[in-house]
Amino acid sequence: MRRRFFDRLFPRRVRSDVLVLPFSLADLFVLLAVIAVFLFPVRASVARSSASASIMRIEATGPHGSTVRIEKIGSSQAERCIAVKGVHGVTVIVIDHGQVRIAESACPDHYCIRQGTIRQAGEALVCMPNRVVVTLESGPDDRAIDAVNR
Repeated sequence: MRRRFFDRLFPRRVRSDVLVLPFSLADLFVLLAVIAVFLFPVRASVARSSASASIMRIEATGPHGSTVRIEKIGSSQAERCIAVKGVHGVTVIVIDHGQVRIAESACPDHYCIRQGTIRQAGEALVCMPNRVVVTLESGPDDRAIDAVNR
């Protein structure tokens, strides 16, 4: 048994010019196919719409229940702040020329502040400890492509 194992790993020459390999051509094809799948994955690329979002939806769960607030946003508006009460305290959302970001939050790690700004439909800002979710949506008049598969 042991000799067979080593014979497969280290093949002997049958003739001086022919080398016997321990695998067939089909095995080699399957191995190359598996390597190709891992090196070159097939993926769908998502294209964001070119139009900015026109509606901001804020969902918050506070000490007295859940609230949903819908705000219109525009690219020509000046900076404005919205304070939303969450579980741990107040989260301040800033809208500036069509860009939305979380400026302050009562959560311990402030990951929501580090998320940066969002400006396109489908993007979201989330503060999990404070249970505040800000999503941008396109209005009923905005007809843009959601995704493109290549």
